[in-house]
Amino acid sequence: YEGSNVILKQTGYFYKMEGKPFALQSVRSLAEDSHGDIIVGTRYNGLFYLRMKNDRVDSILHFDESAGLVSKTIWGLGVNKKDEVWIGTAMGLCLGKWQNGAFKIEDISKVNQIYSCGNVHVDRQNSVWVTNHPGVSRLSSDESEKTAPFSVFISRILLDGKLPKENQASFNY
Repeated sequence: YEGSNVILKQTGYFYKMEGKPFALQSVRSLAEDSHGDIIVGTRYNGLFYLRMKNDRVDSILHFDESAGLVSKTIWGLGVNKKDEVWIGTAMGLCLGKWQNGAFKIEDISKVNQIYSCGNVHVDRQNSVWVTNHPGVSRLSSDESEKTAPFSVFISRILLDGKLPKENQASFNY
């Protein structure tokens, strides 16, 4: 780490971490928290938290599905004013928070009905913007209570405006 430039070659720790490979070409997103620590999102290897000390990488934490991520493919990262890390993955949205010295990740996809994410951006008002299909979603990162998604009850299905005949259609869920 030199000023505002992160030199990932310096982080030789990646190759030594519990036999987990870290391909530099798989980096897809970067963010920085208020302490100057660097968060790295990768395409296949989950999330890495580079803890900085004296402008050098002091330690590296690794997070994957076993730590709460919904996918090891991270497309976007955003850090809000509370140092909460919004993590956009191929399978949904997660929120990472430091609690009692440990980084905890929770899946907030269902609550916000976001099941695939691209980029994540936190604006000056602390709102979180997430690119997803079919467009862009805005979330307030200051909301303390979120509502659960609504339920859908399907009463009938029509094919070409008509009820399907027996064995004409099948639906897997």
